[in-house]
Parts: sequence; C-alpha cells; structure tokens
Amino acid sequence: MSYTLVLLLLLGLGSHAQRVAVVGGGIAAAALLRHLDPALDVHVFERGTRLGGRLGETWIGSVSVETGGSVLHSSNRYMLQFLNELDLDQSKDSDATMGFWEHGFKFVSSKESWKTALKMLWRYGFSHLITSRLVADVQSKWERVYDLQRQNVSFKSPKDMFEALGLFKMTQVDAKSFLMQHWVSELYIDEFVDAISRVNYGQRSELNAFVDSVSLIGAGMSGHLWSVEQGNSVVVEQLIKKYADAIHLGTLVKRIEHDPLANKFTIHSEKTLSGLTQSQPFDVVVIATPIETSDIQFNVNCFSASATRKFVKTHVTFVNGKVNPRLFNSANDVPDIIVNLERESSLPFRSLSVHAILEDGSFIYKLFSDSVLADAQIGRIFSPIIEVQRFSYKAYPYLEPTPIWPEFEILPGLFYLNAMESAVSCMETEAVAGKNVAVLVNAYSSKVL
Repeated sequence: MSYTLVLLLLLGLGSHAQRVAVVGGGIAAAALLRHLDPALDVHVFERGTRLGGRLGETWIGSVSVETGGSVLHSSNRYMLQFLNELDLDQSKDSDATMGFWEHGFKFVSSKESWKTALKMLWRYGFSHLITSRLVADVQSKWERVYDLQRQNVSFKSPKDMFEALGLFKMTQVDAKSFLMQHWVSELYIDEFVDAISRVNYGQRSELNAFVDSVSLIGAGMSGHLWSVEQGNSVVVEQLIKKYADAIHLGTLVKRIEHDPLANKFTIHSEKTLSGLTQSQPFDVVVIATPIETSDIQFNVNCFSASATRKFVKTHVTFVNGKVNPRLFNSANDVPDIIVNLERESSLPFRSLSVHAILEDGSFIYKLFSDSVLADAQIGRIFSPIIEVQRFSYKAYPYLEPTPIWPEFEILPGLFYLNAMESAVSCMETEAVAGKNVAVLVNAYSSKVL
C-alpha cells in the first residue's frame, strides 16, 4: 500500500461522504436537516415548486395569510429555536371571542378573561379547571422529550417514544372516554372540547386523548399562541436552504429501490414539468412526507397496509368581506370565531374566524369546511364580498386510537419521519420527529462508514 493511500485513509479522504436523500420539503424535513451531521451529503426532493410542505401563505390585499398550519405555542422549543437561529420575528396571536353554534349560540366567550371564566363556571362547572390540570400534566410529560433528545436519545418507533414519556396509554383511548373518566362533564366535552378539535383537526372527541390534549394546548389553554411574522413556511424554506447540499424542486420521486446485498438505495425521479427522469444512488433515504399521500413505489414491501392511515381532506376558504349577522340571528356583531357543532347543518362550514384586518378596516375571514364552498354558499354568509380564495389539501390523518403504527426505521438505512402522525400531527411534533430521525441517521451513517 502506498504512503499516499495510507495518508488519505488516515485523513478520511479516501471515502466519499454518505449520500442522504430526503423525500419531502416540509417542517419535518427542515428539522431533520437542522440536526443531521454536516459531513453528510444531503439531497432534498420536493415534488412541488416551493418548500414548505403543508405550510404556505397567500396574499389578500396587502396582508399575507396562512393557508396551512397557522399557530404555534409558547412551549414549542424547536420552532422557537429555529425562529431565533434564522432571525425571524414572532407575531403573537390576539385575543378573540369564540361562539359555539348549534341551532343558535350555546356559548360565547368574552373579551375580558374573567367574564369568560365566570361564564364557563356557570355553564360547565369545574370541568374546565379539571381539563386544564389534565392538559398541564400531559404537557409536562411531553416536554421530557426535549431533555432526552438533548442527550441524543433516539427511538426506532413512535410507540417506543410515547411509552418512554408515559403517554402511550393516552393514545389508545378516545378523548371523550378519557375526560369522562376524570369527571369532566359530557356537555363540556361536546361543546368546548369538540369545538377546539373541530377547528384544529376537523374531528371531534373520537380523537385519541393525547392529540386532543395537544389540540387544547394549541387553543391557548396554557401559555400563549404565536406565528412567524414573515410566514410559517419561511422557517422551512430557510432551514432547508441553509443545510441541504442539493435541493430538487418540482421533482417527483416515483420509485425507491433497495439493494439488500450492498444495502444501498436508488431514487428514480421525474421532473414534473419536463418529464425528465433520473436515477441516483444513495446510502440513506428519509421519507419526510406521508406515504399515503404520495405515489412512491418500492421494490420491497416496506409498509404494512394495516399501518397506513386515512387523511382528512380540508377545504380552506378566505373571504375579504363582512359576515351577515342575520344568518346567526343577530342584528349586530358576531363572535370572532364561530365553530359549528351541528352534525347535520344548514351551515356549510366547520369553523369561521377573523384571520386578519386590512388597512382599510375590512376583515379577512378563514373558513374550514368538509367540501368546497360554492359561490352561492359564500354569498349567503357574507355581504359584501370583495375577494375569495380557496385551497384544499390533505391536512392530517384521522387520529382515533389505533394500536398499529409505522416505525421511524423501516429498513437499515430507510427512515420514515411521518410515522409520528399516527399519534399526533402538528408543526412541533414533526420537528421532534425530525430530531429523532436525525439522531438515528447520524448513528447509522457513522457505523457504515
């Protein structure tokens, strides 16, 4: 062996950097890249023409509005860390009144918190206080994950993670049963808890108890809510641009082939505009998009059919206009947020909320619905109407209790970030999944070098 080759090997120059393919350009991918070993050669494949995944913004007049995930919580440590690292600004959510509609307003909160507290005590007894304590306990247990991840503790499955945090049992019972076991009134669950989960997840208290607790935390039951002034998707875009070695936008991953002898992978992709195809070798592949919403094919059976999930298709409508108060039996103003609790309703939306105020003083409303809102339906709710924009996407899975979850590590070298969404789906939990898989990838890559 020549002295030159020995020197190259000693310096580590005789081996190539491990090539990592990340399929998907959302928040989970961004968090993954933030924590990956910088020595890795990381390629991001995104079928869309922009980064952000299910986060995004659009302009109505002079105001940018969130089309995807809108709010974050003051306890979201990774998202706050990313915000500070990227020197972005925090915009705190303003207080808003909320009304629960079921053939009339069953409950309307007040601008003054003490008045709302008295109203809730009168209508729901001590149920809100009991639920607040239960949710605080869940939050305390969940936040242990940050201490574990600071020590680079990783988990090969979401189930292992939730068991370590003492939260797995909560994922295996529906929220209504869990709360009633703790003496929370059915009226409170059917109105308050369901109202919040209808807004956040398009589902009621059939959700697993853990994710419904996250939903309540995300409604500001503790701490405060905020968003990124420049747009939530900007966090994703800037992190990926900062840490990726190559970004392939407008690139659809069609097939992933695994060579079990060499334990290598081949990514077969296609440019969505030109149709140009390409095949590239990789040492590691991380799937950072829900497998159920992709058309990726594999040459091996990687995903059990029983571990796949159905997703909620959410329709988002923005309206610059004014709500017709007579529709809600009011001669004047209506609550800032209206949640429709009716199971068979003449109202075509799940929720309606004031999302922004324009410079001219007019309002931008955001509506969630189970189907596309027709012009005639919108015209019944608003008058006048200045502008309408519509968006549809598969926002999150149906999150009822299920014992069968996919793994973070599917095969040696093949990882699945969105396994986390069998238990919970929000920006911060995806960031936690990103950190977890980054630790797994770093450990795997160091072993195969």
